[in-house]
Amino acid sequence: MSQTKPVIVVSCPDVPGHGDHLCPALITSLTQAAPKHVVQQSTGDDTIRPEDLHVTLVMRDATDDRLIGTLEWRTQQQPPSSGPEVELTVMDSAIRPGMYRQFTDELIKANAKFLANDTN
Repeated sequence: MSQTKPVIVVSCPDVPGHGDHLCPALITSLTQAAPKHVVQQSTGDDTIRPEDLHVTLVMRDATDDRLIGTLEWRTQQQPPSSGPEVELTVMDSAIRPGMYRQFTDELIKANAKFLANDTN
């Protein structure tokens, strides 16, 4: 008898200048933080099962040298929740591709509560 893995569906905003890096970095960070889950990017027409966890990246600021954002999460059984904001500011250059993973890892760490509530 095969049991399906719990699913985390990830939604990311279109962030000009950062969109090609933010969502893939978040998916990689979530995959590492929740290895017993299937992590997939939302296609916009996803049918979320009651047990699926939907995680949304919410950006308050995104410039060439600064990112400020948080995560919101929900299941069909619970209203949306959100955690603290995380900021990445670079003083001497623009944000480089490798820095997105640092930002998303910190988002996961700061918002670890949602994974603790969904550790199937």
